[in-house]
Parts: sequence; C-alpha cells; structure tokens
Amino acid sequence: MRKRSEVHCGSDSQPFDRVDVHRQTQSILLLKAEAQRQTSLMTYQDGYAIELGDVVCVPVPGGTAKARVVMLGATYEHLDIDKQFLSWVKEKKVLDASSIVIEWLGPNPFAHNDPRHAPVGNYMFSPVDEHVQRIA
Repeated sequence: MRKRSEVHCGSDSQPFDRVDVHRQTQSILLLKAEAQRQTSLMTYQDGYAIELGDVVCVPVPGGTAKARVVMLGATYEHLDIDKQFLSWVKEKKVLDASSIVIEWLGPNPFAHNDPRHAPVGNYMFSPVDEHVQRIA
C-alpha cells in the first residue's frame, strides 16, 4: 500500500513524495522572486533602496532642489504621473534602467520665459549617482 503523500508517475512507477516536490517548487519560486527583486532593485550610492515617493536632493545651477522620485528606470514602476508623459516614456523607451524620473517639489529650477528655448516640464530624468541624495 502506498503512503498518502507518494505518487507514482510514468512507466517506471518510481514513487515521489508530493510534499517534497511541493517544498522544492516553493523554494525555486522564492529564489526566482528574490533574484527578480534584486535585479530590479535600484539603490542610492549609500546602498539604500530607491522607492517611489522618496524625496531627494539634486544639484541644479545655483544650488540644490528637492524632488520626488516618480518613476524607476529598472522596472518602469511609477506613481500617478501625467498620462501623456508616461505614454511617451514607455513608447519611446527613453528611461535608462539606471535612471529615475523626478518631479520638482518646489518651483522648477530650470523654468524660463525665453522663447528661443523649449519650455521645460515638471519632470526630469536623472541618473542614479552620488549627486542624487535621499532626504526623506
């Protein structure tokens, strides 16, 4: 008589343990999930994970400015941002895997009224380097 957890499969009728197979499958799935998480994990220079909504300080002409992380290049995960901008980013694949999109929290430090130059939006692409510092 077979044990309840054993199943015979195939012509060789070698039994295998369902519980053992289930544990192995769970282990494989957990390893795959962890590998996926690690490959898509973006980090600041200090090793902390970059998360959507983080407030960062970035250098701009004349000093620094605060911004919020609204999109991750590694995964294209994003907060609720302008749908046309999001569509353009995804369609054209203009965001590098090692970069983020930030949204200014104060006045746009690059805003201008010069008709000789293109207008600027409230989003900016930024590589994740030593100049992007998490402050909250």
